[in-house]
Amino acid sequence: MFDKHTWVLPREILPLIGECDALIYTLKNAPLTPEVFEELKKKSLKRGALATTAIEGNSITEEEFDKYIARKKTMPPSRQYQKVEIENVLNAFAAVENIPPDQPLNCALIKRLHSLIMAEKPEAVPGQFRPGNVVVGTYRPPDYQKVPALIEKYCQWLQAFKFPSHISLLETLPVALAAHVFFELIHPFSDGNGRLGRMIEYCLLLRAGLPLTAGHILSNYYNQTRDNYYKYLAGIDYQNPDRGLLDFMVYAIQGLCDGLYEALDLVRENQKKVFWQRLVYDRFSGKDEQLDRSDKKRRRSVVLNFPLEDETGLVLEEIPVMTKTLEYGDLPKGTLNQDLAYLEHLGLIRKVGEKYYANYDLVCPGCQILPKES
Repeated sequence: MFDKHTWVLPREILPLIGECDALIYTLKNAPLTPEVFEELKKKSLKRGALATTAIEGNSITEEEFDKYIARKKTMPPSRQYQKVEIENVLNAFAAVENIPPDQPLNCALIKRLHSLIMAEKPEAVPGQFRPGNVVVGTYRPPDYQKVPALIEKYCQWLQAFKFPSHISLLETLPVALAAHVFFELIHPFSDGNGRLGRMIEYCLLLRAGLPLTAGHILSNYYNQTRDNYYKYLAGIDYQNPDRGLLDFMVYAIQGLCDGLYEALDLVRENQKKVFWQRLVYDRFSGKDEQLDRSDKKRRRSVVLNFPLEDETGLVLEEIPVMTKTLEYGDLPKGTLNQDLAYLEHLGLIRKVGEKYYANYDLVCPGCQILPKES
């Protein structure tokens, strides 16, 4: 099992790896403000934690994550254990992200990550290999007495591959996926093996160049396609894993490519919002110095909160609510019309028929969001 680092992948999958490589390069070099980067990283982290625990049966939703975990509130007692599972995974993610890229993945580190994943969980002794034989579905992992030696070979196998930055994704990606699979085949702990196997894969993908804003794509994909995930893992033979392993690799690479496109769409979406904000401030800068400061602030607030990439538009009555500018009820009649006329003059909104639209085409000329004027 630990005799190589390269596999002859099916010819049809090679272009996908090339696409992944190009997408990763684009994501890593995409200009983002620190605030947007942190927001995207948090979203990726949240989805990764929810996905990798959901595969094991955790049912906490994104809304519950925001309510109980992000705000550090106690969940109902019957589900507190699920909150602990996710907090443990988040702690392990943080540990992985702080591992120096040249630090070898050794047995001590694997046990430490397991201790983080299984903290306050009674299902297994954190950081201790299983004390007996187990059956996982129809699969019988190796005898528990062989586990220490197998993990030692596993770590030596990983340490032989340094993941230097100049090595191509074609060489690094299969190793990360194989490391995940081989760990699951050994199944060294009584519980937490799935989460830890995906954690090791995550660590290696970061070393292979995957940015933090897209680091948890595969865990999310495995969760979304859980039946296939289990099917491909079950199809791998411990004694001769190559054939089933290649099927798993093809499955995972396809999901990674799709996920990278989604991550890039999200990055571009945030970039366009930043460009839009900059455009709005530029258009207001130096315009009508005699304009009352409160009028200027209100008009800018209206256009900044206008729905973007909206094909339906807003009628006049919807604008105060949809742009969160509720002070119009206390202003003289006609103020809203005056404000909208001013924003049209600046080119920031357009009226088509009876509806108003943010002129988002200014920052995305190819989007062609606005309907044509009749």
